[in-house]
Amino acid sequence: MGVGFSKIDRKGRVLIPRVFREVFPPGTNVVIEMTPEGELIVRKAEDAEEIINKIKSIKLRGDKKKIKANAEEGKHMYWG
Repeated sequence: MGVGFSKIDRKGRVLIPRVFREVFPPGTNVVIEMTPEGELIVRKAEDAEEIINKIKSIKLRGDKKKIKANAEEGKHMYWG
């Protein structure tokens, strides 16, 4: 494995360094994961099903009592 460096641009994009582009050619499906330490892991997706399962596994958390709360009230609660 090698090491490469990049920056996030104003649009939030990251350029993959040349050394890794043979591993990730244009059009490659990838999975991006964050470790508990805040490190990003980019790896080839096994297939589209893996990507779909990752998306389905995302759990949103919130106050179940407020599930039907008025959005306008919530906006003002948080200085919106």
